[in-house]
Parts: sequence; structure tokens; C-alpha cells
Amino acid sequence: ALWDPQGPYSLRSTLSILQRGPQDPTTRVGASQAWLCFHTPAGPVTLPPGASLASSFTVTNPGDTPLSEAIVGDTAWSGDGAAPTVTCPAGPIAVAASITCTADHSVTQSDIDAGGVSLTAQALGESATGDVTSSVVPLTTTLTRTAVLSLVHTGAPTPVTAVGQVVTFSYSVTNNGNVSLSGLALTEDSF
Repeated sequence: ALWDPQGPYSLRSTLSILQRGPQDPTTRVGASQAWLCFHTPAGPVTLPPGASLASSFTVTNPGDTPLSEAIVGDTAWSGDGAAPTVTCPAGPIAVAASITCTADHSVTQSDIDAGGVSLTAQALGESATGDVTSSVVPLTTTLTRTAVLSLVHTGAPTPVTAVGQVVTFSYSVTNNGNVSLSGLALTEDSF
């Protein structure tokens, strides 16, 4: 007998009768696993508000069974508004095959002020042995922040024609950068 509570028994001979051949309908195929890889530029990327930040994701089936249609979902999102919707091609993923999924986010001023956006995503599919998921993959895309002020200083009237004439100075300050600025102060260096 292979199993004798009084022992001893052979683990090797016990396992040998559990092995099934390819013709045995009860053969268990090892569970598949999905891989998820980002292809969004990590940055820094210079984009104005309203520009599209395109992301692509490669979902790979390195397992030994085909995967049904894949879904890529976000698990965390730091950008302004709702997380971008990831669109994947319909259909199964064969063994050792990959598909590319895409998503677009319209960059906002808040995204630029924050210095970038972070998206954490995970792929999900189904195989004959059940649901399979990829590891959770984070990605941060850095958005270039440039703070630039310009100042135009004018006085009127010009020319001054008499002693005691009142001259009014005006200052035009322009934000020529791509980030929101606050706490503006003017300092006169010389007069």
C-alpha cells in the first residue's frame, strides 16, 4: 500500500500516481499569469493645458493557457478629474502573445501645477483555470513646470516738461510660465 499510517511511505511513489498524462481529461494545467507593462513617457514632458497625455500598456500572457479578453483597470490615480479609461483590443490572448491597450488624459492646469500625474493599474483576464491578474504596476509621468515672470515698467506722461509735474508709474506683470503663481509682490530696486 502507498499510504500506511504506521509508515514509512514514499513521497515519490505517492506523487507518481497523481501525475496525469495528456490524454487524461483530469489533467490540471498550471495557472496562467498576466504581465502588465507601461509605455507612457516617464517625462519630464512639456504639455500645455488641454493637451493629450497618451499612455499605452502591454498585457502579456506568459502562462500556459490562453487568456480571455483582457481588462486593464486603475487602482490609483493622482491626476485631475476621473482616471483615464483604458481601451484594450477585443479577443483572447494566446500563450506567449501580447496586446497593447491605450488610454488618453487631457492635461489640466492642476496636473501641471502638481508636477505630474501618477496612475497605478492592473490587468485582469480569465483562463480555463480561473481569473488571472497581473501585478499592480505604478507609473508617474513628470510634467515640466516652468515659472517665468516678465515685468514692463512705464511712466506717464513722457516726456516730463516741468518741475513738479506728477509722473504716474505703472507695472505690467505677466506670467510667461506654465504654472499658477500667487503671492505676487513688487520691489523697487532703484529710483
